[in-house]
Amino acid sequence: MDTHSGTCYAGGQTIQLPAPLERIPVLAVAGSVIPQGRAMRFIGEKPDDLRVLYLYPHQDEGQRTSYLVEDDGLSLGYQRGEYTELYFTLTSTHSNLHLEIRYGHHGYRLPYENVEIVLPPGEFRPLQITCPDGLTATMQKSGFGREGDSGV
Repeated sequence: MDTHSGTCYAGGQTIQLPAPLERIPVLAVAGSVIPQGRAMRFIGEKPDDLRVLYLYPHQDEGQRTSYLVEDDGLSLGYQRGEYTELYFTLTSTHSNLHLEIRYGHHGYRLPYENVEIVLPPGEFRPLQITCPDGLTATMQKSGFGREGDSGV
């Protein structure tokens, strides 16, 4: 799926996409969950208290698990187990979507308690979200791919 336009392409082919200077063409595999934080020029420029999960569900049916590893971004604490793994399993059926978020290793306190969820334009299947203790999720209006949208 083209993450800007929402256009889906079958695998196993070569495609050409426009690549204007202001937007890098990015394709996501069906079922992917792509986390994004606040845009910063360097760590600590702004509070690191936001995660947006962009969901790219299968058009029909399917399941895929993605994961994110979080740490403080500054120290070598990850070598001592001071990191947290978040697993995102997105399941798509003909009639609904389910996102399960769960912890893997949990040795770092996340700097956020909520994740914002964004679905692609035109995705109307209802979404059920399951979160682990200490984490909540809220829906944003769909709309990645808007002109001038920097994500977060």
